[in-house]
Amino acid sequence: MEQKGPTPLYCDNTAAEKIANNPAAFGKSKSFDLKYQFTRERVRLGQLTVNRVDSANNLADVFTKMLPRNKLEAIRSRLGVRGP
Repeated sequence: MEQKGPTPLYCDNTAAEKIANNPAAFGKSKSFDLKYQFTRERVRLGQLTVNRVDSANNLADVFTKMLPRNKLEAIRSRLGVRGP
């Protein structure tokens, strides 16, 4: 399957976004984790874009955090999932 453009990756961590998008960021660190190197390489090759998403708009929170009912219902609605 051919990839027609870079896959967007959204994260709510500003430091992770900067590390992925800035080749000079932490460039001298020899203890960089392999997953960060992989991500930076994909960005360099134009296969991936790392974009900042505000925590208030992060749909992934529904899968990773306990949310207050109103936020859970709002995210569930945006995902197209109906409640009981």
